[in-house]
Amino acid sequence: MTLNIDQNTNKTQKATSFKGGAAKLYTIKNEKVQKYIEKAGNFSTPANRFLIGATALSIQPWMDFNNKDVDEETRKMSALRTVAKIVVGTTTGILTRIVCIRLMKNFTRTMDEFEKTGKKATKWDTFLIPTNIPYEKFSGAERLLKKHRNALGSFVAIAVMLLTDAPLTKLLTNFINGKRKEIELKKTAKKEVNND
Repeated sequence: MTLNIDQNTNKTQKATSFKGGAAKLYTIKNEKVQKYIEKAGNFSTPANRFLIGATALSIQPWMDFNNKDVDEETRKMSALRTVAKIVVGTTTGILTRIVCIRLMKNFTRTMDEFEKTGKKATKWDTFLIPTNIPYEKFSGAERLLKKHRNALGSFVAIAVMLLTDAPLTKLLTNFINGKRKEIELKKTAKKEVNND
């Protein structure tokens, strides 16, 4: 099942696939459902990354910590590593997407922006506008341009995260594990003092 927006009526439609690849469209008439679908479609890529990270942080460490197929030490280490990966991945994901999307604006300027400032466009100002679509065509099409910038920024952000996530995850995991071992040593020492 997929959801489509009918460009003529601006109504959300549900397409159900049948044998042979044919699909029958149903219009969703409930205005509340349409508003929720429209709001979900307007989330920015940093907001999407935050939602994914928050969901992962609330579920995955719990699953690792409660895995009875491994010993307790492995469960603790696995849960800590998962927390570190999620925190690093979400933080770098959000920050790099925000920065990269803002950077993309410098290379995807439109005629509207130059008319407001009175400056002349250079080749770098329109460098990342698709060559088969003249940048004049993006003028007045803010939603299309925003999607284009978000897609470019997200693509660049993923490339940046490939270089940053693994080293930062290792550093954070080692830091958290070191703190955990310090706490456990203090608890053990305190128990031994209390037993004597």
